[in-house]
Amino acid sequence: HPLYSTPSIRVQLKYIFNTILHIGNKVIRKILQKSYRWGVAYQFVDDWKSAVLWKSKVIKNPPNRFLADPFIINRENKHVCFVEDYNYYEKKGRITAFKITKEGYEEIGVALEEKFHLSYPYLFEANGELFMCPETNESKDIRIYKCNQFPLKWSLHKIIMKDVSACDSNIFYHDNKWWLMTNIDSSNIGEHSSELHIFYSDHFDSDNWKSHPKNPVIFNSRKARNGGFLKNENSIYRPYQIQGWDLYGESMGVAKIKILTTEDYQENEEFLISPNFFTNIQGVHSYNFNDGLLVFDFVKIDKHKR
Repeated sequence: HPLYSTPSIRVQLKYIFNTILHIGNKVIRKILQKSYRWGVAYQFVDDWKSAVLWKSKVIKNPPNRFLADPFIINRENKHVCFVEDYNYYEKKGRITAFKITKEGYEEIGVALEEKFHLSYPYLFEANGELFMCPETNESKDIRIYKCNQFPLKWSLHKIIMKDVSACDSNIFYHDNKWWLMTNIDSSNIGEHSSELHIFYSDHFDSDNWKSHPKNPVIFNSRKARNGGFLKNENSIYRPYQIQGWDLYGESMGVAKIKILTTEDYQENEEFLISPNFFTNIQGVHSYNFNDGLLVFDFVKIDKHKR
């Protein structure tokens, strides 16, 4: 490991200058009623690894809202994309469903809404049923919702973990066990981007998730936070977020999970995704694929009402 020393005066002055410049830009954006505003794009493609992202189509943000964290599923012969639908006036997100075809997209309606913020609508199937595990960090729990009528009728199935500050959870079946990957804030300061924790159980809705002995299996703000979940034949992949300096979701990567057991965890980086596929975008932090349709999000500086 490198030996660190006190930064020189030149380095300190450069840091102070960049900080002042950054704060000044934030003040100007606030005056102009601009902020980082997420959006969702999609592309029909056979192989998610070789997609050319600039060829993707964008779902236009509704006024006073933004869309992010897309998850896609092909069910009842239609592709439906579930997204975080954030409302600037209400200052919280809900889960909205969009139908996507090769001819275009259509907003179907609100799939899930609570009194607290919802995002990251992770989807999985168990026992022939469809379930969702959205981010419910404001309620300090991890919960599972069951789809009663696809795609808009959902009900709370079970709270699987209580009194926990967690975000962006993935639940999946692998090697005869159910696995839960989630980003927990052990520091209790509202920071969910640095620690990846793994739990395992015999049932997807268990009351007794066992903590992996190596938790947190990743402790790195440029790699720990989940950004989706991908399968390719017999392999599983974990998209992850790369956090920037005061920029949530600066870019992202995709890692192939090499070892996942009750004793060990290892993953290898497959490729990185930089925010250079659309004009004037600042970041990207979600990447998902299902049955020929790729969905992802991106962020740019924009006005809320546009």
